[in-house]
Amino acid sequence: MLETELSVSDYLKALAALHGAQAALEGAITAGLAEHGTAYDFRPRLPDLEQELAFWQRSPLPLRIALELPVANHPATLIGLLYVAEGSRLGGELIAQRLMKSLPSNLSQGFFREGKAQETWANYCRHAETNCRTTDYPRAASAALAAFSAYLNHLDDCLAQLA
Repeated sequence: MLETELSVSDYLKALAALHGAQAALEGAITAGLAEHGTAYDFRPRLPDLEQELAFWQRSPLPLRIALELPVANHPATLIGLLYVAEGSRLGGELIAQRLMKSLPSNLSQGFFREGKAQETWANYCRHAETNCRTTDYPRAASAALAAFSAYLNHLDDCLAQLA
């Protein structure tokens, strides 16, 4: 996504590839929030991704491998999963800047360009500082690393499907 020259076709393939892992991550977060009764304003991005795929009449690539996401059975695990989801909004802004330079302006790029990444990240940081004890930092970090790994494994599998 950060290539200097990105075709519309490659962009749409990337959106299709992101779907499975994004859906799994957001599902794990939503379940964790419900389990812990956590008052955190999580705004899923999956609807934006699905809207963009529908607009371009693209189907998501299938989730062919089991994503080994941690179950958010502890508040620190949930903090780690949220770290990945909310941090990806910051990365999305960087990607959106690149996309604006290399893709036609009629592409919505809404999944990446939501405009509230800094605010969302600040809210996440306040939530994490309030709800994660320092003794639980390793658990939160482990959950974040596992989520990154699961996401990467899915994207690698999608690259193999598209090859």
